[in-house]
Amino acid sequence: MDIPSRPTLRVFLQIAVIVLTVITAANHLIIGIANLGTPDMRVLAALFILNAAGYAVLGRK
Repeated sequence: MDIPSRPTLRVFLQIAVIVLTVITAANHLIIGIANLGTPDMRVLAALFILNAAGYAVLGRK
């Protein structure tokens, strides 16, 4: 009978990185959408939205 082992530090760190990636993607998406209406921030907003998309793709791997 196999006894399930406790999650290792590596598993914990992997989960932490995934959670932080999702939070960062959400923050960048919110900042990007909020600044689309401001003409001075339009380029930066587009970069934030693209960055959020990149984080979302990275989080799926």
